[in-house]
Amino acid sequence: MTSSELYHGFGLEGYQTVATSCEGTKIIVEVESKKRLRCPVCNGTNVVRRGRCPRDFRVPPIGHKKVVIRWAVPRVECRDCGVVRRVRVPFANGHKRYTKRLERYVLRLLRAATIKDVAAIVGLGRDVIKDIQKRVLLKRFRLPRLKGVRRIAIDEISIGKGHRYDWARRAEASGISLLKAFGGTVAAHRTGILAWYDDKVSTGPLEGTNNKIRTMKRQAHGYRDTEFFKRKIMVLHETKYAFVG
Repeated sequence: MTSSELYHGFGLEGYQTVATSCEGTKIIVEVESKKRLRCPVCNGTNVVRRGRCPRDFRVPPIGHKKVVIRWAVPRVECRDCGVVRRVRVPFANGHKRYTKRLERYVLRLLRAATIKDVAAIVGLGRDVIKDIQKRVLLKRFRLPRLKGVRRIAIDEISIGKGHRYDWARRAEASGISLLKAFGGTVAAHRTGILAWYDDKVSTGPLEGTNNKIRTMKRQAHGYRDTEFFKRKIMVLHETKYAFVG
């Protein structure tokens, strides 16, 4: 695998392939960095090698084959600040065992598939997939942006019954079953109907969102993580629901 393929396929810039092997349904690509070593603390180049630490990183699959990038991460001693540590891994976050490119791939899949489906596609555990999405959602939606908000619509699940109004009374007295039923519906929703003439705000989109929330809950069979559930609602507009009949 060429350096260009490593970069465009897996997001590894400045690396070259040392060896490639297959273990069952897994492809292992051993790489080494072509960049100059730097101190992970002060970013200086006045360092000397102090061994290596082999690490495996998951990247997007190729067909049905899982792909692992294996890199012996150098440990260096900095002569400027005196620390002895492993160099930074630029293509992965922190101590994660998957690359940033795989993380982005997972997030794209989650727009059209469930956590269970994505876990099966990329070969990671469901908790790992959830952790990827939750971390990104927490970063995106830390605080709601309310600047410029003038009105908040509320989808009323139930409305008090038993109200009586002039037109409703006449419909009730007509003795026509369809007209009586319609009169009862109008009376029950009188407040919302009249509110339209004041604010011109429809709750139609909100009701559609609530239906999406209920669909999402049914697909997941409920959420045990309330914070994650809240963030999933915030990104609900990016999810597509396609029903084939």
